[in-house]
Amino acid sequence: MRIGLNRASWLLLILTACGGPAVNIPKGDMPEGGDWTGVWHSPQYGEMHMIQNGASVAGEYKKDEREGKIQGEADGNYMSFEWTEKRMSISNRATVHRGQGYFLYMVDQSNGDHIIKGRWGMNDDDSGGGEWNAYKQK
Repeated sequence: MRIGLNRASWLLLILTACGGPAVNIPKGDMPEGGDWTGVWHSPQYGEMHMIQNGASVAGEYKKDEREGKIQGEADGNYMSFEWTEKRMSISNRATVHRGQGYFLYMVDQSNGDHIIKGRWGMNDDDSGGGEWNAYKQK
């Protein structure tokens, strides 16, 4: 999949993926036709439903033994968020986890798919936990 990103966005993704130093994430305008509201499919976190109202974005996701909620603030193609998640264990006891994260909204220039690429972290960290990517249902 080929994604139309500018040089600064590529640098951010490479540094983030490699666990590089904290950098300022290059925020930009929302791509034409972009909207955080919709159904998103994430290989890491399953089906996500998000709704935007002004700058506020709220969402829920569910995959296998986990279900969670996202509450965030959008600024163009960038969204910072807090998440909480319940995970069921074998003993059927739920454990609750929380953290922060961010998404960058992009449009794949090769096929027009709307995608988000991001990271998440535990507690007060917005990275360090792993990737959080998704594509929007058409």
